[in-house]
Amino acid sequence: METKAKKIKPKQYNAPIAIPPGETIKEFLNELGMTQKELALRMGMSEKHLSHLVKGSVELTRDTAEKLQFIFGIESNFWINLENSYRDALGKSKKVFFSDDEIYIATVIPYPELAKQGWVTPTRKVEEKVVYLRQFFGVCNLTNLETVNVAYRKANLQKENKYALLCWIRIAELQALKIKTKKFDRRKLAELIPSFRRLTMKDDFYTELVELCAEAGIALVVSDHLKGTGVQGVTFFNSKKDKAIIQLSVRGKYADKFWFTFFHEICHILDDTNNEFDYITQDPEVENHIDNMAANILIPYDKYERFTSKPSCIEWKNIMAFAKSVEIHPGIVVGRMKLEEKLPYTVYTDVSPKLRIINHH
Repeated sequence: METKAKKIKPKQYNAPIAIPPGETIKEFLNELGMTQKELALRMGMSEKHLSHLVKGSVELTRDTAEKLQFIFGIESNFWINLENSYRDALGKSKKVFFSDDEIYIATVIPYPELAKQGWVTPTRKVEEKVVYLRQFFGVCNLTNLETVNVAYRKANLQKENKYALLCWIRIAELQALKIKTKKFDRRKLAELIPSFRRLTMKDDFYTELVELCAEAGIALVVSDHLKGTGVQGVTFFNSKKDKAIIQLSVRGKYADKFWFTFFHEICHILDDTNNEFDYITQDPEVENHIDNMAANILIPYDKYERFTSKPSCIEWKNIMAFAKSVEIHPGIVVGRMKLEEKLPYTVYTDVSPKLRIINHH
């Protein structure tokens, strides 16, 4: 973990004060002009026990609530609810200690973006950020965050914020919990490649794509971009190794980029039979190899080379015919040709449809 070298005394955060039901009892006593001694006599309990009850040091039981109902004319459930609320608030009001390390982590995480997306409660207080981030990550201390092994594509490796990336991956974990999948099956995944390719021809493909992935034991999620990640896609396995999670960003919002990133992540899974991905030490040679795999699955290499060797390949009618022959969206053909500088970026700018992914959270 990247933390400050200087250590300081742990700080503490106090939640709102818990108010015992005894405060309400005292209010009623004042209104009635009754002393605690008289109330104790009416309830058939010692003054000492009543004093502890008023202070909140002993629990207000169902029996006590029923006695108060007779005396004050307030239903017993009212007193039980006060007691339950008090005990709940009491638990939340306990001192929460956190270190300088946790403060540092909370300050480098893109908290406002997480709050805007609804993953954490909005706040400007760093102490509260620490508490809410612990809940978000499901850890008792932010320094317990472990590096997640994952293969991924990044827009800018040098500007990567490790903690922002951990947030993005945590979002994928939470989203994936809602997706029911079969047990991960690499062979089934390979069999589904033709079906995935055919979906590139559809504009409204996402629901069917998620269902197909689930058949192979993969939870596919799409998450909003987080500042500092520069990530287009990540792939990792859950702790049981029975579900793979593919997380894609909606950055760019064009189908050809989406499909290439999707197949890039699929190829990581197919290529790495050990199921051990490392997102920290990204190997350029491996990534280049995976890029080539994805490109050639989308458009078979031999057919693509034969097509682009002809000067007429740049004509739209020929691109359309070729795309139809290999059963792929023409926008994907155009995207690859532009990437390889066989077409200028200024032509056919409207052939790749924008994504139509709704309710991806």
